[in-house]
Amino acid sequence: MDAAAVGSDFEKGQRQYHRICAQCHGRNMVNSGVTVYDLRRFPLDQPNRFFASVSKGKGNMPSFGEALTAEQMRWLWIYVSSRGKSSQ
Repeated sequence: MDAAAVGSDFEKGQRQYHRICAQCHGRNMVNSGVTVYDLRRFPLDQPNRFFASVSKGKGNMPSFGEALTAEQMRWLWIYVSSRGKSSQ
Protein backbone atom coordinates (compact mmCIF):
# COMPACT_ATOMS: atom_id res chain seq x y z
CA MET A 1 0.00 0.00 0.00
CA ASP A 2 1.47 3.38 -0.91
CA ALA A 3 2.10 6.15 1.62
CA ALA A 4 -0.77 8.31 0.34
CA ALA A 5 -3.25 5.46 0.78
CA VAL A 6 -1.96 4.73 4.29
CA GLY A 7 -2.18 8.45 5.18
CA SER A 8 -5.73 8.61 3.90
CA ASP A 9 -6.67 5.45 5.81
CA PHE A 10 -5.04 6.87 8.96
CA GLU A 11 -7.24 9.97 8.67
CA LYS A 12 -10.32 7.82 8.11
CA GLY A 13 -9.38 5.74 11.14
CA GLN A 14 -8.84 8.85 13.22
CA ARG A 15 -12.28 10.20 12.27
CA GLN A 16 -13.86 6.80 12.93
CA TYR A 17 -12.10 6.57 16.30
CA HIS A 18 -13.31 10.02 17.40
CA ARG A 19 -16.84 9.20 16.24
CA ILE A 20 -17.12 5.80 17.93
CA CYS A 21 -14.28 5.05 20.36
CA ALA A 22 -13.21 8.32 21.97
CA GLN A 23 -16.20 8.46 24.30
CA CYS A 24 -14.80 5.51 26.24
CA HIS A 25 -11.14 5.24 25.24
CA GLY A 26 -10.42 8.96 25.38
CA ARG A 27 -9.62 11.65 22.88
CA ASN A 28 -6.47 10.67 20.99
CA MET A 29 -6.48 7.42 23.00
CA VAL A 30 -5.51 9.26 26.19
CA ASN A 31 -7.14 7.79 29.28
CA SER A 32 -6.05 6.48 32.65
CA GLY A 33 -6.34 2.85 31.58
CA VAL A 34 -8.14 2.15 34.87
CA THR A 35 -11.75 1.71 33.73
CA VAL A 36 -11.17 1.07 30.01
CA TYR A 37 -8.29 -0.41 28.07
CA ASP A 38 -5.49 2.05 27.19
CA LEU A 39 -5.29 1.51 23.43
CA ARG A 40 -1.84 3.09 23.27
CA ARG A 41 -0.63 -0.13 24.92
CA PHE A 42 -2.42 -2.54 22.58
CA PRO A 43 0.06 -5.18 21.35
CA LEU A 44 1.00 -4.27 17.78
CA ASP A 45 1.59 -7.90 16.90
CA GLN A 46 -2.03 -8.85 17.70
CA PRO A 47 -4.25 -7.27 15.03
CA ASN A 48 -6.56 -10.31 15.05
CA ARG A 49 -7.19 -9.74 18.77
CA PHE A 50 -8.08 -6.11 18.01
CA PHE A 51 -10.50 -7.09 15.23
CA ALA A 52 -12.12 -9.76 17.43
CA SER A 53 -12.57 -7.28 20.30
CA VAL A 54 -14.08 -4.63 18.03
CA SER A 55 -16.36 -6.97 16.13
CA LYS A 56 -17.49 -9.22 19.02
CA GLY A 57 -16.96 -7.00 22.05
CA LYS A 58 -15.01 -7.89 25.16
CA GLY A 59 -15.77 -7.29 28.81
CA ASN A 60 -17.58 -3.94 29.07
CA MET A 61 -16.89 -3.14 25.43
CA PRO A 62 -19.89 -3.64 23.18
CA SER A 63 -19.79 -5.43 19.86
CA PHE A 64 -19.39 -3.25 16.79
CA GLY A 65 -19.58 -6.13 14.29
CA GLU A 66 -23.01 -5.02 13.08
CA ALA A 67 -22.15 -1.30 13.09
CA LEU A 68 -18.76 -1.25 11.35
CA THR A 69 -17.58 -2.73 8.09
CA ALA A 70 -14.35 -4.70 7.87
CA GLU A 71 -12.82 -1.71 6.08
CA GLN A 72 -13.83 0.67 8.90
CA MET A 73 -12.27 -1.70 11.44
CA ARG A 74 -9.10 -1.79 9.32
CA TRP A 75 -9.00 2.03 9.39
CA LEU A 76 -9.35 1.92 13.16
CA TRP A 77 -6.48 -0.56 13.38
CA ILE A 78 -4.26 1.70 11.27
CA TYR A 79 -5.02 4.58 13.64
CA VAL A 80 -4.67 2.57 16.87
CA SER A 81 -1.56 0.69 15.75
CA SER A 82 0.12 3.98 14.86
CA ARG A 83 -0.54 5.10 18.45
CA GLY A 84 -2.48 8.02 16.96
CA LYS A 85 0.54 9.50 15.22
CA SER A 86 0.45 9.94 11.45
CA SER A 87 3.52 8.80 9.54
CA GLN A 88 3.12 11.76 7.21
